[in-house]
Amino acid sequence: MKLVTIPISKLHTNNGQIEGVGKNPRFIRDEAYEKIKKSIIDDPEMLELREIIAYDNNGEYVVILGNQRYRALKELGYKDAIVKILPPDTPKDKIRAFIIKDNTHYGNHDFDALANEWDAELLDDWGLDVPGFTEPLETKEKEATFLIEVKCNNAAEQEKTYNELLNKGYSVITK
Repeated sequence: MKLVTIPISKLHTNNGQIEGVGKNPRFIRDEAYEKIKKSIIDDPEMLELREIIAYDNNGEYVVILGNQRYRALKELGYKDAIVKILPPDTPKDKIRAFIIKDNTHYGNHDFDALANEWDAELLDDWGLDVPGFTEPLETKEKEATFLIEVKCNNAAEQEKTYNELLNKGYSVITK
């Protein structure tokens, strides 16, 4: 792998633009993200030890590993990032495995994206624990019921989320 310094402006998040590789199924937000930003501020030299991994998708550098670091660097005003570029002949199934394996024990995931764009057996093989997850959402029976817990930071956020879910046709139970 080639290690280079690339302008942040030349890096792009993985939105599914690499044929055969789903978009990054990881949410980037909240407390964990703020901790990464603080870590970069406190110990910027760690960026040399934990570089971003990108794939050269016909001249577009797509971040495969290190999405939160990439986003934090942008937000913190960094102009460049230390990046390892995956070889162009890296198999797509290997890239997909890297994406999941890099974050199996940390962070939150977009379960809709995982259910619809990722193979459940592979996710399990790579160590990602997704309880009750065996097939894409659109193939599940329409009569099935699922319970999802949503934690809100305050009453205003709870009310907003409650109304959004109701407007989308979900049944909502509050505690």
